[in-house]
Amino acid sequence: DSLDHPGGTLAVVDNSVNSRYAPAVRPLLDQLEQQGHPLISQIQIARGFGNQGVAASWNQILMAFPNASAIALLNHDVVLSPGALQQALEQLKADAEHHPKGVLLPLLAPPAAFSAFLITPKLWDTAGLFNPGFHPAYLEDLEFSDRLRDLGLTISHHSKLQEAMAAVNTAASATISHDPAIERQNQSSFQLNRLWYFSHRRLRHDPRGSWLRRWLN
Repeated sequence: DSLDHPGGTLAVVDNSVNSRYAPAVRPLLDQLEQQGHPLISQIQIARGFGNQGVAASWNQILMAFPNASAIALLNHDVVLSPGALQQALEQLKADAEHHPKGVLLPLLAPPAAFSAFLITPKLWDTAGLFNPGFHPAYLEDLEFSDRLRDLGLTISHHSKLQEAMAAVNTAASATISHDPAIERQNQSSFQLNRLWYFSHRRLRHDPRGSWLRRWLN
């Protein structure tokens, strides 16, 4: 409802499949897909077998639209402030002229920077995709930021844009705060993701244990 700037494709990854939220979420997404949106050329809904996790969902969108000049990745609980998307696209274009390797533009200040951000294909082509070993959420953003820093790639910060977005996004981690079961699960999965972040095996790109970590999470 807060979208006020035209866009090519609205892509939604539905991670509610096989969860208790599916009966409520699916009809809403089906209605959106059928009715469309006046500012969007096409709407595409992707459904997997279950919750893919944040990193894998982001990767699915990045890989599905390789011809896009820019992609905005927004959590489902993020609201766009008036004019924010147009301003962000203009700023991204200006920043890209000075950073030929690509740009990542957060719409919110840290630690919520990866709740809503724009990214250019050149940046994720150079840095690679997000690490799906972090599941279902948390620390995938920190690991990606580390890679950008090591590669000398740019994360742009524009305070006025972020301040306007912060004014209409006063709550963070809404999924966890509204579901005690997910909050309990996060107490374990966050620690497993934290161990993976500091693991020498991750730094050596050793794939062993990927399935076991996923199962534990």
